[in-house]
Amino acid sequence: MDDVSNPVPPRRSAPLPETYLPPEDFSFVELALVFVRRKWLVFGVLALCWLLAAQRVASTPAQFESRCVLKIGRSRVSADHVSSDARTTRKKEEQDMLLEPVEVLAQRVREEYAPGSPLATEYGAYLSGTSFDKDADELLVMTARAGSAAEAEQFLSAVAAEVIDRHANLFAPRRQVLDERIAALQSRMSALDGELAALAASQDSTAAADPSQAVLQKVARSALLEQRHALEQEEVRLKLEVLDLQVQPTQLITKPQANPQPVAPSPIFTGIVSTVVGLFLGGVAALAWEFLSRVRERLRTTAPRPTVADR
Repeated sequence: MDDVSNPVPPRRSAPLPETYLPPEDFSFVELALVFVRRKWLVFGVLALCWLLAAQRVASTPAQFESRCVLKIGRSRVSADHVSSDARTTRKKEEQDMLLEPVEVLAQRVREEYAPGSPLATEYGAYLSGTSFDKDADELLVMTARAGSAAEAEQFLSAVAAEVIDRHANLFAPRRQVLDERIAALQSRMSALDGELAALAASQDSTAAADPSQAVLQKVARSALLEQRHALEQEEVRLKLEVLDLQVQPTQLITKPQANPQPVAPSPIFTGIVSTVVGLFLGGVAALAWEFLSRVRERLRTTAPRPTVADR
């Protein structure tokens, strides 16, 4: 008879811990209780954000701001001196009047007087922004920032002066040509005045000696007067064209004025941002800590106790 031994019961393995699943029902009350239980964590993160914000405000140099309003000049002459970019932004009748479209001028000054430009480096300032109103297309508002109010005002005054000089110099070549033509006309009229004076001086003696010669002198005098009258009309036309070159020059209607209070860094704005960020990060940290605590507690309660066979 075979010796049958008692079979050894199989060893049971420890059950796997159940995975923690958050409840499906969301409760604002439970969420609020989580924040109350972890309030020190929320306040700690918030205090850390306040400390970093205060350090940033203290280490950032103050910035002062200055503003001015520039009125772009107008002209009645053809806008051949205006760049090709300007022609694409304005109608023909408006383009012929405005020295430089406000959109083009705003973009140009932003690029030329940005941080790192020669003038910005000289004054220790920079052009922080430009704005304009589409209804009043000849007004340009420029804003500059610097380490002091005086530097911001001086820099903005220099920028406005360069813009005004550039607009005035747009007509320099054309004005030079017109001035030369006017000078030539005046020289020609002076010569005609001399000839007319000479004819007038000799007219009386010639009339007594030779009447036919006197008639020729009268005809010549009439021709000279007609030439002088034509020259006078041309001179008037050229002078009007000179006046029409720049009917209304570019001018500064509001001088640069700086705010005595620094605009940056702003403690109030920085405090608000740090508070919002601190509360958000503190809430996230509180929820994460609560989630990890519940997972540990779940694992602790579901872990199997060791049996005699396991020992």
